[in-house]
Order: sequence, then structure tokens, then C-alpha cells
Amino acid sequence: MERELEYERDTTVEKLYYPAYNLLLYTSFPATEGYVVAPVTLLEHNNDSIDFTVGYVVEVNKGPVFFVEMKAPANLQFGSKREEADVQMRRHFIQLLQECQFGELHGISVFGTKIAYYVGDKKTKAVAPLRGEFTNPPLDWWDNDILEMNGANKLRQVFADIKRNCNLVKNAK
Repeated sequence: MERELEYERDTTVEKLYYPAYNLLLYTSFPATEGYVVAPVTLLEHNNDSIDFTVGYVVEVNKGPVFFVEMKAPANLQFGSKREEADVQMRRHFIQLLQECQFGELHGISVFGTKIAYYVGDKKTKAVAPLRGEFTNPPLDWWDNDILEMNGANKLRQVFADIKRNCNLVKNAK
């Protein structure tokens, strides 16, 4: 994964990051353990055009346990692009929470290697981080870099928590 992300690439092109996240998810959530990693496309409307964005959903027993939405890293500096990413994440939570097998669903919004963590509550439908009085989500929501030790460790911990929840459900059956 690190090799896929460390070399110099065009930071304005989102799709250049798909292989690295595909590899990360397939190795972290292997099919041999009952996980399915599925690419998903979402239709995004803006004033100028209709675009498709690609993300990934990790499922167990046909229910989502984690998802990733990606944006080009060069766009992180723009408040409007962070707003689009946040709206996209919240829209995806609305779609996925009802199918989630746990009390909460985790998702990440990524701009290249910078990650913002989200958690949706199945019962209340609330999604954290909560939206405040600001127009655009603050830049520090994406302050976790998976190429740095703290960022990588935080992502590993989220994955471990998800897998622990999955094992509890499997063992309860």
C-alpha cells in the first residue's frame, strides 16, 4: 500500500488512488474471512456537469461494515470540495445505515492519503463529526495521513474494531 501511495503522481486525478485503496481494503478485509469489497459508483450532480465518483463498500453477509469515498488530494484545500465530500459521505450514510448489521457504521472520506473519519449511528441516524455553524467542513477533519505512523495506526485500529464487531455477530449465530 505504501509503495502505491508514496511515488509522485498527479494530485488532481482521483482515479490514480483507486488501486492503492483497493489493495488496502482487499488485504485488510480478505474474502477468506467472509468479507466482500465492492467498488461503487455514485452519481454526483453539480451546476456544470454530471459526474460519477467511485468509492468502496466492505460488506459481510450482504451488509455494509465500512465504506470509503475518494477525492483528488489537490482539492482538499478548497472549502467547497470539502463540503462536497462531506455531503457525499452523509448521503452515503443515509443509503447504507439501514442495511448495516451493527449499531454503527464507519466510513472514511479521503483526499489522497488524508483521511476524515465518520461514524453513523443506526438507531438515531446521527453522523459524526456533527455539522457545526460553519459553511464548509474544517481542513483539520482530514488531518490523519495514512503514510504517517499515527494516521496508519488510527486506520488499523478502526479496521480492528470493525473486524471485532463482525466476529461478535458471526459467533452469535
